[in-house]
Amino acid sequence: MAEALKQKVGLSEQIEDQKGKSGIAKYAINKKNADRLAENFKKMRGGALKIGQILSTSEESVLPPVIRDAMEKARSEANIMPIK
Repeated sequence: MAEALKQKVGLSEQIEDQKGKSGIAKYAINKKNADRLAENFKKMRGGALKIGQILSTSEESVLPPVIRDAMEKARSEANIMPIK
């Protein structure tokens, strides 16, 4: 909701790839949310982290570039498993 309001009043610009689209993705797919997604995936383990790693190698037609870049960041900067 906050992003939708910011875009409506001109405080935030829509991502180029999302222009002309409708629905929640128009507002939810942005750099800030992608960074949040990457930070959370970096903390995950097992299957969840593997899903993020697989998504990072997907084609542009599967994921928007900003989300794919977030998954790449999670893949390359994932937290190391503790020894114990």
